[in-house]
Amino acid sequence: MARDLGAAITHVFDRDDDRRRHWCGHLDATPLERLDGLETLGAAGALVCSETAQHEADVTAALEAGLPVFCEKPLAADTTAAQRLARLARQTAIALDTGLFLRSQPALQALRGKVQAGALGPVHEASVRFAHDGGFADWLDVTGWMSDPERAVYGGAHAVAAGSWTDPHLRFELEIIGAKGWASVRATADGGAAALYRRGETEPHWAAHLAPLDAGEGSRGFLAAIRDGRTPQPLCPPDEAADLNRILDWCYGR
Repeated sequence: MARDLGAAITHVFDRDDDRRRHWCGHLDATPLERLDGLETLGAAGALVCSETAQHEADVTAALEAGLPVFCEKPLAADTTAAQRLARLARQTAIALDTGLFLRSQPALQALRGKVQAGALGPVHEASVRFAHDGGFADWLDVTGWMSDPERAVYGGAHAVAAGSWTDPHLRFELEIIGAKGWASVRATADGGAAALYRRGETEPHWAAHLAPLDAGEGSRGFLAAIRDGRTPQPLCPPDEAADLNRILDWCYGR
């Protein structure tokens, strides 16, 4: 993604020596063994793709060095840590985005606007399902840190439900039920649609096409802004990312 957008990964910090060597070789990047001194590298931003348990330390170092940050989800290992990062982003006035890639879908942005404007009336129920076959298809390494609760923190596979491993395709489904109508989203790796229905009707009065699901799209806006010398506008503001941690902590009984 970075190369496609004309950006370059110039330095790699990783606590795993073998992984750091691999990615430095793959990206022709300079290895970093410490997080201090990031402000001296001449970098325009930071991508945090480390273990969830390390997010707070990594994001803090980048923000304190004055670097805009794109952090993979979730923002931190618990709500308190996420709130500290959100507070630091406000205090430093430096952009901090979290990789909730579905927010990059124009159709979902439009649907959110309509629901918030009252298209469904008061919302009474919502259900969501996200699943993929990454563990079986070998594009997600479930033998690594994402299957280690101490590092991934939220569950055995980075907060992906166990059912994710039985579905044959990447799939996102959403239903929202309101007093005046309902919304439906169906999407796969090949694309999909979002639609609004009035109560009692089976044909949508509004629909929009969803582009194929691609987690990498979550960082596109951030990288494009860095490339162009603009301040990134987070798809997920830090306070909202901290709210996600709060929900996850509730789900896990913490």
